[in-house]
Amino acid sequence: MVLHQRLKSEWSYIILEVVGGTTPIDEIDDISLRHLITLALNQSFGIFGSAIPIDFLHRQSKFLYLRCHKEDKKKVLVALGSYVREPEQIRLMVLHASDFPCQAVPFS
Repeated sequence: MVLHQRLKSEWSYIILEVVGGTTPIDEIDDISLRHLITLALNQSFGIFGSAIPIDFLHRQSKFLYLRCHKEDKKKVLVALGSYVREPEQIRLMVLHASDFPCQAVPFS
């Protein structure tokens, strides 16, 4: 029996930093952050963009570790990099994006 390992991942991993805002970042819950990401995708790519599946892998204070499908990576990066939530002045800054989870190293 030959074991086969896939070296090409189907997923992309993204590290975001939540920046700015009048509300302290630690007080924003995960559902609100997910809503911000959906709004960013909707603003850039409409209703079809908001349907792009994104998984929250981990949250460490103001850093978010996300996973999306490799084919959607460019759309997700464009949408997140250009979105600013107006009343609160919250924006999502992309720090790192990779196709391998080992390259998405947590910040200390």
